[in-house]
Amino acid sequence: MTSNGPCNLGCASSALFGSRPSTARQLARDGRFSERIGADSKRICRSEAGFSLIELLVVCALMFVVLAALLSLLDGASGQAAKDQERGHAIREAQQGLGRMATELRHAYRVEAASLNSVAVLVRCRRLETDCASTGATRRSKRVRFNCNAPFTGRSSNPNAAAFYRVCSRAASKTPLADGSCCTAPSGSELVIDRVLNAGATYADATTCKPPPPPTAGPVFVYRRRDASNDLVPTCAGTSAHQVDVTVSVPAQGERRKGYDYPVTLRDGVALPNVQLRTP
Repeated sequence: MTSNGPCNLGCASSALFGSRPSTARQLARDGRFSERIGADSKRICRSEAGFSLIELLVVCALMFVVLAALLSLLDGASGQAAKDQERGHAIREAQQGLGRMATELRHAYRVEAASLNSVAVLVRCRRLETDCASTGATRRSKRVRFNCNAPFTGRSSNPNAAAFYRVCSRAASKTPLADGSCCTAPSGSELVIDRVLNAGATYADATTCKPPPPPTAGPVFVYRRRDASNDLVPTCAGTSAHQVDVTVSVPAQGERRKGYDYPVTLRDGVALPNVQLRTP
C-alpha cells in the first residue's frame, strides 16, 4: 500500500467525518459571543477595582464619629452604675443601723435620758443575747446609750466631711451596781450609722418639741406621748415617752466625691410598750 503523504490523509479524514464549512451566520454568532465575554470581563474588573482614597477617608471619619458616640454612652453608663451602687450601699448601711436602734429601743422598759440627738435606756435582753447582766436584781438587763452627734472619723472623699457629717454610736454596760440594779455607765463606742447629716437639726416648735414637716429631716429623735384622747403627740419630756420616732438622713453619694448630691432620709417609729415598768 502506497501513501500519498499528509495531503491524502487530510482528504481522507474530510471524506470520513465530513466537513464543517464556516458560514456568515456562525461568524456573526462568534463575534457577538466575543463581545459579550469582553463586556463581562470589563464589568468584573470594575467590581474588583476597590475603594478610592477619598472613600476610605470618609468612611474612617464616619466610624470615628460613631465610635466616639458609643464610647461616651458607655462611659456615662459606667459612671451612673457606680453612683447607683454607692447609693445602694449608703441606704443599706443606714437601714441596718436604724433597724438595730429600733430593736433595742423596742425592748426598753425605761428611758433615762432623752435629747435631740441621743437617748439612754434600760433594755430587757432577749433570750439569746449574751451582753447582759447575769447577776443582781436586774438580771437579763443592760444600759444602752445611742449618740448620733459623735464626731465623724471615717473614710470619705469629701474634704469637709468632718464638718458636715456625724455618726450614730452605741455604748452599753451590763455590770450591775452595788445594790444589784442595772447598770454602770455605758462605756465604749460602737459605730451604728455613718455619715449622719441631720445631727444638728432642731424642732420646728421648741415649746411643744414638734418636728418640722417632711421632707425636712428634723432631729434624730422625736418623742411622743399619749394624750387624754389616746393620740400620740410630740412631747419634750422624753423620759416619759410612749414612742420614739427615729429619723436619719445620710448622703446618697456615700464615700464617693462625685455622686448623687442629695440626702436619703429614713424614718422609723418605735413603740415603747414596757416604758411604764420600773423593774425587769
